[in-house]
Amino acid sequence: DVAAAVNRPLYCAFQRRFDPGYMKIHRQVREGKLGKIYQLKTTSRDSPVPSIDYLKISHGMYNDCAVHDIDLVCWVLGEEPEGVIAQGTTMDPEIAAIGDIDTIAIILKFPSGVLATIDLSRHSSYGYDHRLEVFGDKGMLVCENATEDPVVSYNQDGVTSAKVVHSFPQRFEMAYRREMNEFIDVIRDPTLSLKVQRKDTLLTSRIVNACEKSAREGRMVPLEPTPEPQVIK
Repeated sequence: DVAAAVNRPLYCAFQRRFDPGYMKIHRQVREGKLGKIYQLKTTSRDSPVPSIDYLKISHGMYNDCAVHDIDLVCWVLGEEPEGVIAQGTTMDPEIAAIGDIDTIAIILKFPSGVLATIDLSRHSSYGYDHRLEVFGDKGMLVCENATEDPVVSYNQDGVTSAKVVHSFPQRFEMAYRREMNEFIDVIRDPTLSLKVQRKDTLLTSRIVNACEKSAREGRMVPLEPTPEPQVIK
């Protein structure tokens, strides 16, 4: 509302929408390449574990981490969930001491019947683990982890590949560049439409709040549809 009052664009950075692999999956799902979608799964596991000082100001793991996966899921499917169930726990005593969690599981139920599952962790000893899988009646699309070297070796000793990239700046380098380029384009030409709209940001925040409520109360939390039917492009 403040941005609209001063006639300035408001840009919320959901950079995963600009990742080449996720953009390809989004496009193929919308083109019907997988037919009827049954399930969608995301995995997001941090490397390295964020500092305690950062976690104290992060507003909690649902707002800091889950928000990105939730936006990704809704964007790929193009619909709003009708209910959510979430649970979180803490494996690290230091994180528990500040009242935060480090492990989350979420299920989003959509009007189409799709079930989307999200699993999140602050701990990944093998690099930044971030994967997406979409499964339908005509097949499946998977975006695997990015590695330091794309070459995989096959020989008599087995199969070896390079390490998973260290953290999110390496994993989403191209996405960040594309995102920034769009922001610059919109500043130069205010008539251009942003890929992440105000309504997308508000929807994701509403779902995050429902996840937190579900975790507190231990039950499925229904979500009312956005007043104006929303198709997420």
